[in-house]
Amino acid sequence: MIRRGAGLALGLLAVVVLTACQGPPAAPRTEDLLSQAAVALDRGEYAKAADLYGRAIATNASSVPAHYGLGVTHSHLNRLDDTAREFEWVVGNGSPGSTEVENARRWLAARGGPGTQAGGAPTQAAGEEAARADQERQPGYAVVEGRALVADGSRDRPASRHQLMLIGQPKSATSPYYRIRSDETGNFRFPNVAPGAYMLTDSIGDKSKALWRLRVEVPASQEVRLDLSPGNSTRVRDDFPNQE
Repeated sequence: MIRRGAGLALGLLAVVVLTACQGPPAAPRTEDLLSQAAVALDRGEYAKAADLYGRAIATNASSVPAHYGLGVTHSHLNRLDDTAREFEWVVGNGSPGSTEVENARRWLAARGGPGTQAGGAPTQAAGEEAARADQERQPGYAVVEGRALVADGSRDRPASRHQLMLIGQPKSATSPYYRIRSDETGNFRFPNVAPGAYMLTDSIGDKSKALWRLRVEVPASQEVRLDLSPGNSTRVRDDFPNQE
């Protein structure tokens, strides 16, 4: 007969053996980490988003969305040197003309980083590179740009480094999706947008936090100008009242 203590030891050994046979839990995929980080960023959980973007980089060091997202998150946390480091990586490794590269370049230019003169003025090389980005736009694709202003007492002020998204309609897993940040003066530019219908918003997952939820029709090969202000905010207008 097996004593009680010996039986307990055998039971624990069986659990250890079973766990070893099952192996360690699968490491999270980069895509899953990026998705979780985007949700945390949208909710204002910046420390959590920074951790998730850092983990995504650890699983895929060449992921442009991960470096760009980490830079955006650092900017919210006012870690400007860290933001600059990530955005410089994005400019150096991302696809010319991509949303991430263009917005990283604008942020760096506003701060007086690489590609700018003292005081933040773009150098000739930076201007030429921006022109090349427009030339490298995919055939038939468009530009959506404007300036975002938010209410500040009795006046409006620029929505500095404000997150904006274009979400293809009807919304689905395969719909086009673009995410950018405005620059220090509230100007924004989506440089390479597939033609079609979109929701322009600054919040996903919780429409009560959105300042804007506007329908945008993007024709092929055109430049669409849409300025954002309290006058077309969700307090006045919501083009998608029944959609999260």
